[in-house]
Amino acid sequence: MAYVEKPLELSKLKELLQECAVWMYKNGLLKVTISEKCIYDYSSKTITTKDCDIIVLTAYEYKILEFLLERRNKVATFEEISYVLYSDRVNKKSLSSLVYKINKKLSASIIKNVKDIGYIINKDE
Repeated sequence: MAYVEKPLELSKLKELLQECAVWMYKNGLLKVTISEKCIYDYSSKTITTKDCDIIVLTAYEYKILEFLLERRNKVATFEEISYVLYSDRVNKKSLSSLVYKINKKLSASIIKNVKDIGYIINKDE
């Protein structure tokens, strides 16, 4: 790893970010444990179970999961999640359905509902 000298050139920044990404990938930092049974890999966008099965999610399900994982232990409001999905048309019922499908595919209630506010994934899940 290197340090950044000022003034910063865009090409140098891109080079340093690429080095960081490779280092993170090599050191397994792009994987996060979702539950006792599942690991999410940001680089390949796959969820692998302890039995080495791969769980497939839809594009919307991945967006929700990644957003909630980034905000672990913090409540994400319905409005924030709708913004992440790039849609004003996402209502609470359809969002609830997506969360239900994610939890069902993961065979656990990883994503918890916070009544009238939004959803949360806790670190200890």
